Amino acid sequence: MPFIAEILQEEKKHQEEMRALIRKSYNRKYEEYVCVDAVGNLLKPQYVTEHFKIILKKHGLDKIRFHDLRHSCASLMLYNKEGMKRIQAWLGHSTIAITADTYSHLEFQSKVDSSDLISDSLLIKKRAEVVASARMAEGVGFEPTWGCPQTVFKIFATFRFYRFFKEYS
Repeated sequence: MPFIAEILQEEKKHQEEMRALIRKSYNRKYEEYVCVDAVGNLLKPQYVTEHFKIILKKHGLDKIRFHDLRHSCASLMLYNKEGMKRIQAWLGHSTIAITADTYSHLEFQSKVDSSDLISDSLLIKKRAEVVASARMAEGVGFEPTWGCPQTVFKIFATFRFYRFFKEYS
């Protein structure tokens, strides 16, 4: 990711400038680290946490813990069908068991959601077929198919309503 490389190079340049300015007072113990303060000391974990809150507030975003970003990342990777082994490596878990124990419920939930969606879609198709049969008996001649825009719209609308209801009930 080129933009990240640029940001890191800018930070390195800034640290070099600070070293030149402060000279002997600059802490050279952590020269190979990225997250250091103006005098070369390691940033404390609470620094990141506190400034994350400030950034969220500044941009009008909902309050979340900094650590929640880690879970969001893993959840998105899993949602995008990334394998547990790769998620383990990304998160730095020592064993795949830790990753699987922490995130396997998400994998199971995605299967439940998919199953529910398919079930709902089949019910819509069945209802459409019943309506079509009734209309054909009346001589209207409506024949729904999966490609029919009305059927696709009904499937989409039902899915959106289902997700909304599930989230907010």
